[in-house]
Amino acid sequence: MTANPLRAENLRHFRLAHGFSQVAMGERCSMPSNTVCMMEGGLLPISIKTIDRIAAAFEMSPAMVLAELDSTAPREPIAASVPRHCKEL
Repeated sequence: MTANPLRAENLRHFRLAHGFSQVAMGERCSMPSNTVCMMEGGLLPISIKTIDRIAAAFEMSPAMVLAELDSTAPREPIAASVPRHCKEL
């Protein structure tokens, strides 16, 4: 199953907007950094459970996370391929 590319791009935008590396985001959300990497790369779907986890980590409601994830603000596109470090983790 592949993830929604827009949702993956939005997750990356959310992370960068809050100034977090993939490692820091993973630590804050209690998930491995390679999971963050794979979700951003569109290889793992971003579940409701994950949205809840992100919301808890950033002390905001899931609705606020989704609103930010669904933002139509211009963003830097995600890479088409999986970064090498995702494969190594």
